[in-house]
Amino acid sequence: MQLMANAHICKRASCVACFASWSAAARSQSIVGRVFDLCGYPFASDKRQTPAASGDFLGLLHDLSAVRASGIIKVWVRQRHMDTAQASGSLCPGQASKLFGCLTFLDQGAFERAFETVRTVLRLRPERLVPVKPQSAPRVLVASDAAQDGFRALWSSSMTMCSILWDFQETKFAQLKLLMVLQSLITFPAAFRGTTGVYFIDNIAVLMALVKERSDSPELDAIAQSIHLLLFCLHCSLWFEWIPSKSNWSDSISRQGLDDPWFAAHNFRVHVSSVPVFLWSFSLSIR
Repeated sequence: MQLMANAHICKRASCVACFASWSAAARSQSIVGRVFDLCGYPFASDKRQTPAASGDFLGLLHDLSAVRASGIIKVWVRQRHMDTAQASGSLCPGQASKLFGCLTFLDQGAFERAFETVRTVLRLRPERLVPVKPQSAPRVLVASDAAQDGFRALWSSSMTMCSILWDFQETKFAQLKLLMVLQSLITFPAAFRGTTGVYFIDNIAVLMALVKERSDSPELDAIAQSIHLLLFCLHCSLWFEWIPSKSNWSDSISRQGLDDPWFAAHNFRVHVSSVPVFLWSFSLSIR
């Protein structure tokens, strides 16, 4: 049955491609439904919809209105899931699983920080755009690194940058390296907006926090969540990849600063930026 349906749909799809006849969609749906009825496997009436430019199916809202002009299908989450959780003041495991599944479909990893993160992400309305035509989005290639030696903040006391942002643990290599990813997005938003590409990281703990979009370390977890919220706002899709430290072209400047000869020899421009320390005093939703 499924093979017969697929064969018929493919045949109709070829007609649409040749003649741009959108009425073929309704005709195809009707014929497939009739075949299943004859074979004793009718479709559930409450789960059937007529073809339309937009609709709600299985908890996801789809919008096809711009598909012919831009080649993009927009997908969003049914608002009722959020309204139910907020009205009841509770989030049962089934609801949490459904909401996390929505975030995953929107290209967001499943955080283990329940409702605050879910609500914050969905408030930004990061609609998933599904391209149905070849896209020519700008590409970026990025690498970042950090060194703990010499990090200081302009502060009224002698505290280090690490102790201002996090706890008083002596070593903060992973936190600093992940902070540089966040800092690159904050400093160069125009360079990342609407792009896709590869971001190289030479630290496994940092890489896993970015790939899973969460971490068991509260400090790494907070930065990773902020990074992915920024990526949503910038409509930027990045592939995070590991790179050996010796191959990381940002390694030397992270240690030597402006005295690094490599960036000058390869005509890299240098920008000085400030870490937004004040953000760490706010919740994720305000950040």
